[in-house]
Amino acid sequence: MGPVVYQIVPHFSYADAVGNQILATHDLLTSLGCETQVFADNWDPRLNSVVRPTSDYLQVRSTDHWLILHYCICGYANNVARDTSGRLVLYYHNVTPPRFYYGYEPLTATCCGQARWQLKEFVGRGSAIAGSDYNRAELVSLGIAVQAVAPYIVQLEGLHPTAATSASDALRAQYATPDLRSWLHVGRIAPNKRIEDVIRSFHYYRERIEPKSRLFLVGSRREGIYDREIVDLIARLGLMDAVILPGQVTAESLGVFYELADVYVCLSEHEGFCVPLLEAMSFDVPILAFESTAVPGTLGGSGVLLHRKDPPLVAEVAHEVITNQPLRDSIVAQQRQRLADFSPAAMHRQLHLALLAAGVPLPPL
Repeated sequence: MGPVVYQIVPHFSYADAVGNQILATHDLLTSLGCETQVFADNWDPRLNSVVRPTSDYLQVRSTDHWLILHYCICGYANNVARDTSGRLVLYYHNVTPPRFYYGYEPLTATCCGQARWQLKEFVGRGSAIAGSDYNRAELVSLGIAVQAVAPYIVQLEGLHPTAATSASDALRAQYATPDLRSWLHVGRIAPNKRIEDVIRSFHYYRERIEPKSRLFLVGSRREGIYDREIVDLIARLGLMDAVILPGQVTAESLGVFYELADVYVCLSEHEGFCVPLLEAMSFDVPILAFESTAVPGTLGGSGVLLHRKDPPLVAEVAHEVITNQPLRDSIVAQQRQRLADFSPAAMHRQLHLALLAAGVPLPPL
């Protein structure tokens, strides 16, 4: 029988990077014979079967357990974990700097600011692991010793269904226009993602280089000022028929958009890891990305890294990547090599080793 290892998080989201990693960690702990449970302040109802409220953790009387705090936003769970009577493992996924939300979502800005400020309260408390080298560097800069880095266990099989479904077939039929060049960005429509920079770069590409083109912006949307600004920008630039906003989609539907893409464009200014880069790699979609935060570390020398993101530069490089077949083949080959570093088996081993380094006495794999 393995040790008792609990997980706790302020908000347990469905199908995002942190939520998927919590589930992967739960599966790993269960497979090792650990007694385990996930606690959260709030969660997506689709996760009801695997989560209990943070208040239930307060009823745990035994001190003979480990508690993994997934640190990504403010919340009561952070305070509960900080003061735990068990042994704490801080798993740092990063927190978006509040400046990105000023003027858009004051409550989100306040929450992010609080979470980043409260990180210093974990100096000297328990052990810590990080989801990327970039996240590790942030913790170290605050004086928090990091025992190991444990990147995400990304299950890409769901994006590549072995059998076509009616939903995926309908999407393929809807967007089956092989004469159109397709740009793709996947992720929340959020200020730190700088969706406006992608749109402006695509506008230059469509106006000056390739009129037969379209841009897919796939990801969840939250009604508010930023979303309205994005919609207004699309309309102002005359791109209503060229920019497609399907919202959040299922894994197999998401796979269809990667199939359709000629280039993946990421101009985000803050990422703690950026899982869509690995997803694009798995479909051999060449990546064009702005050099920011964790993005260079995740790419690991693959893709095309931009030091500036002026629309003409982004558009011209995207055109070269799409049309220059030898260059495209070289980029894809490098991306395949990099993707191999993130195989699920390797990442399971990495997480196991990271928890061991953090002091959790897990049985061998």
